[in-house]
Amino acid sequence: MSNDESTEPCTLLTGPLHYLLQVLLVGVSLTALYLKNKWENITGKSNRTFLQFLCDSFKQLLGAAWMHVLNLAFANIFSSYMTFKVKDECNWYWIEIMIDTTLGVFIEYWLLLNFIDLKRYGGCFDYL
Repeated sequence: MSNDESTEPCTLLTGPLHYLLQVLLVGVSLTALYLKNKWENITGKSNRTFLQFLCDSFKQLLGAAWMHVLNLAFANIFSSYMTFKVKDECNWYWIEIMIDTTLGVFIEYWLLLNFIDLKRYGGCFDYL
């Protein structure tokens, strides 16, 4: 038996420590946003109220949280049902994060440029 077959696969969210880390991740993210807002107000770079700042940031927070949940869910699904050689949730999570942060960002940038061109030259979105 090879060494790879004798080791237990890595799993995501299997105990209380993993859930505590998820809560800690949320806390760190919200603290970073709070400190960013305070810094902008102190340096005069923004005159938004905290409520305005939260409303502006809510879409980003919701999108990041949704992608995180989807990555966790798909890592679990792929490691359970796929017949590939990779049967480890942590490896699938890593693969998904790398695709999101490389190919995903490229696609989002391309879409942004195309929407800007549509607005500028195509007469679309005249109501914006």
